[in-house]
Amino acid sequence: MPVGRQAVNFSVMSITNNQLEVKPYTKKELAGLYGISPRSFCTWFKKIEHDVGKKQGKYFTVNQVRLIVEKLGLPGTIGESQNEVQPKTTTHKK
Repeated sequence: MPVGRQAVNFSVMSITNNQLEVKPYTKKELAGLYGISPRSFCTWFKKIEHDVGKKQGKYFTVNQVRLIVEKLGLPGTIGESQNEVQPKTTTHKK
């Protein structure tokens, strides 16, 4: 495995047998992992930015990526994180 990258088992977060390679990611890359648009990711991120901090340059640090996953949950899972940020839903009147 390349230096600076590590696979982290998030089983301590009640997620079993799932791993995410923790490395620096851009907002666009994280949005892709979560299967959402970069604009939606920015909306989700605004709710946790005070805990994670602003990225320095183009990439989130490894520690910031860990915090993002702790707050939003592991990509590809539903409702596994206790601190998971739920997307805002709107209803349109007809």
